[in-house]
Amino acid sequence: MTDDVKTRWYLTALATVYLALCAVGSLHHLWVQVWQGGTIPVLNQMLCLGFAIAAGTYFLRPRVGHIALAALTGLTLIAIGTTDPGATAFHLCMLLVLLVPFYRKQNHNQPANNTVHTYS
Repeated sequence: MTDDVKTRWYLTALATVYLALCAVGSLHHLWVQVWQGGTIPVLNQMLCLGFAIAAGTYFLRPRVGHIALAALTGLTLIAIGTTDPGATAFHLCMLLVLLVPFYRKQNHNQPANNTVHTYS
């Protein structure tokens, strides 16, 4: 990992799963569209490809990949709406997992923490 962000194991595992599943899903979409003559909605194709690219980006630039995964998950929730409650619940859980590091961000370089004042 070449980015200055401290990576977390659960985000790395999540990015690995997204990369594997969405890359295979994108290839499946391509197979269905080109060789089988089927139709898959363009939004589904773009989101799946976007997830694969964002997950791959996570391994090169963790901060950018993490933000991209969170943004795509939010877009997926909007796109799904109330049509599939199971998928909505899954993506909502993934969004919550992706947002945890934003809430747990620790800043150890605050000037107030660098000095100790004693009063006598």
